[in-house]
Amino acid sequence: MGLWRRIALAAVVVGGSGLGVAIAQVNGPIPPAMLAGSWKAPSGTCQAAYFRAGDEGKSKRGEEALGATVSDKGTTVTGQIILRGARQGQMVNTMTDRAIFLIDILAGPKVKFIPIGEPVLTWPEIDTEKCP
Repeated sequence: MGLWRRIALAAVVVGGSGLGVAIAQVNGPIPPAMLAGSWKAPSGTCQAAYFRAGDEGKSKRGEEALGATVSDKGTTVTGQIILRGARQGQMVNTMTDRAIFLIDILAGPKVKFIPIGEPVLTWPEIDTEKCP
């Protein structure tokens, strides 16, 4: 077996072993205070915020979560951002329990919203900025 095939096979074995999940959890849970308040799109205003954090609670699966509302293009989507666990960093629909966005916390403070589920699949990725 060639060297590159061995490296590729090793990558598949490590990635599928759960070690990748363990590495992703090294940073720990997302503190709710980090996402609290209102966040605006780069060209938006705080009066019509792109994202607003809600109350802390639990998801259908019992995960620590934060209520969330995202508004863009005349559509408002509500859900929960998972703060701890295997789905950490996902905004999920509370009714269907399916992922809507991936949340990436950036320096700044900024938060990137990456649409991955209905009804926001046609929306672009957005880097939001914290409102004062």
